[in-house]
Amino acid sequence: MHETGSLTLFVFMLTLFGPVLFALWNSADAATRYAQCGGSQSGVCASWAAACDLQYAISVSVTGDEIWVKAGTYLPTTETDPDPAPDRTISFTLKNGVAIYGGFGGTETVRDQRSPESNVTILSGDIGISGDATDNSYHVVAITGLDESAILDGFIITGGNANGASPHCEGGGMHNESSSPTLRNITFSNNTAVFDGGGMYNKESSPVLSNITFVNNTVGLQGGGIYNLKSSPVLTNVTLSGNTAGLEGGGIYNLLSSPTLNNVTFSDNSSEIEGVGAYNLCSDFVIATTTTLTSSLNPSTYGASVDFTATVNGSESSSTPTGTVTFTFKDGATTLSTGTLNGTGQATFATSALAAGRHTITAVYSGDESFGGSTSDPFTQTVNEAPAITSSNSTIFIAGHSGAFPVTATGYPAPGLSQSGAFPSGVTFVDNGNGTGTLSGTPAEGTGGKYNLTFIAHNGVGSDATQNFTLTVNEAPAITSPNSTIFVVGHSGAFQVTATGYPAPVLSEAGALPVWVTFNPATGLLSGAPGPGTAGSHNLTFTAHNGVGSDATQNFTLTVNQSPAITSAHSFAFMVGYGGSFSVTTTGFPAPGIGQSGALPGGVTFVDNGNGTGTLSGTPAKGTGGTYNLTFTAHNGVVSDATQNFTLTVNPFDLNFCDDYGRARLCVNSITGDWAYTILAGHGAGNTDTGGGSFVRKGNVLWMNTMDAERWGLNLVYNDKAKKAMATFGDRASGVRSSLIDTDTTDNPAGCD
Repeated sequence: MHETGSLTLFVFMLTLFGPVLFALWNSADAATRYAQCGGSQSGVCASWAAACDLQYAISVSVTGDEIWVKAGTYLPTTETDPDPAPDRTISFTLKNGVAIYGGFGGTETVRDQRSPESNVTILSGDIGISGDATDNSYHVVAITGLDESAILDGFIITGGNANGASPHCEGGGMHNESSSPTLRNITFSNNTAVFDGGGMYNKESSPVLSNITFVNNTVGLQGGGIYNLKSSPVLTNVTLSGNTAGLEGGGIYNLLSSPTLNNVTFSDNSSEIEGVGAYNLCSDFVIATTTTLTSSLNPSTYGASVDFTATVNGSESSSTPTGTVTFTFKDGATTLSTGTLNGTGQATFATSALAAGRHTITAVYSGDESFGGSTSDPFTQTVNEAPAITSSNSTIFIAGHSGAFPVTATGYPAPGLSQSGAFPSGVTFVDNGNGTGTLSGTPAEGTGGKYNLTFIAHNGVGSDATQNFTLTVNEAPAITSPNSTIFVVGHSGAFQVTATGYPAPVLSEAGALPVWVTFNPATGLLSGAPGPGTAGSHNLTFTAHNGVGSDATQNFTLTVNQSPAITSAHSFAFMVGYGGSFSVTTTGFPAPGIGQSGALPGGVTFVDNGNGTGTLSGTPAKGTGGTYNLTFTAHNGVVSDATQNFTLTVNPFDLNFCDDYGRARLCVNSITGDWAYTILAGHGAGNTDTGGGSFVRKGNVLWMNTMDAERWGLNLVYNDKAKKAMATFGDRASGVRSSLIDTDTTDNPAGCD
């Protein structure tokens, strides 16, 4: 049977086959080895100049190596004229972890410089008589037990002739047993086998084939191009053309196998019985699929329903994949839902439960008996959410202490935060750029109180979120009023105690308050009217308390002042020639100072003693007798000064007697009876005593007697007509006794005026 046309299978696979990255080894021991026809059979093949024979290069290679092969035709043996016959079992082999690349011209320094199309590199089984296939190798390449890290790339494999006994009757081009190598950019041409797999034979193997061509390969029984037994190869961008089978499967023969086809082309293949392109016995082609995922609304808004549609496409337009699709979060592998494909290869899932943010969603198609599974590219679903401020609408800072409050908001994208309203000094707000902001700082002293702020969250989704926010700055109490005041006796007084702090402090007072004064804690008013006798200082203690920090206390002095008053007599008499003293006294608080105005007699002065008293004192000079009108003024700054009109009388002596012998002198004021007796000589000389009495007249005689039993005094008899006088003076305390006889009183001695 021959094909009447061509069948191209465009199969798009996204099924995950596992990593096939072993061509890019980064081992510290990895090396690039070089091979060329007729190359060396020794060394390490480290350059084009030192290139080795290919089989030798393969033999010395280790995991991580690459072998670069120069254009030419390579045989698996170096024997060019075997005698009697070549060893047909000899083949090229591969190694795990070693990548063999053909297509080099012999000067390249990086792999991407090669060109397999221009620099044709052939692995040939024609090891015997050239052009005579009967003595060719049974298999050009033969491997057992290798994995996908064994790589062959950029060659033509030709001239294999598997016409021997088993296993040399299968796989003329390549024989794979329990192996899954990676093959790229390979052409299998003109290979033959008497039983199975003219181009390739796979037994319990799953090679990965990319950009492969099977052309003009021939088999006696099944699988002109490829024969699969219990195998699952993966074919991507593979062409099977002009291959021939004696029984079934001109292109591919599958027995108990499930190959996956992706963009595989069958053309001009032939078979004698059936399966021109492909023949399956207890096998199925697994047609590769692609899964795409779309969203009905992207971006969406939180809470809105979103329809996700998965569309699965197979390689054949007439075939529709069936089965289930599973939606998952890629980052968390969370299963959202499962759905069954409908008649058009689509499954739909609707949800309104996605959280705000970006979600990476994939649709995973599990496949069915004819179609391979596939996974969509990750799909990013953005769920926007209007902003909302989630943090508390108030906080408390303390003046003088550092504080911080986080403002938080939800929404997607993360909202920007802004603020309006006056801050206390020392406090700022910063938008952190991630949906949070920070209110922080150290409120300055004196900023206690409530501050009404507004926070705004904006992300362009819906309406902005606003929050009325109260920043309370508590402040420890402080008493700000002076620590003293003055009241005045007889006058009502008031003093306002003030304090700062927040909350407003409660005031209290400790210490004995005078009975006439009161303190109101609610208003902070100290008031009252001091009465007489209350002048002085009173020590109090005020306390301010608001529960923030420590209480504030103040030692306070209440001073009660009293206006001045002069309390001493308003007149006094001195005597000429004799010393005198008068004390001026006052009341008032503080103690008044005393001033004096008016002319004083010579010999007399006034002194303010600085304690509320003053002294008028001295000896009036001769001739100063008379009356002196003075004014005393008491001043202490309290209300008005006190003034007193004061009369100072200086009395002269009009009767003057001196002893004829110069032993005593007596001066007498005949009006007042004041007298002064001075002993001039003898016992008690220099002593003066004064006194007063009254005269009794008997004709021309004036008589005065002041003597008594306790203290002697003066006895005077004076005849004012005869101008004669006789006096007796005695002082019992000092024991002084003196007598005076003046026979001529008209002769006044000095000192008697």
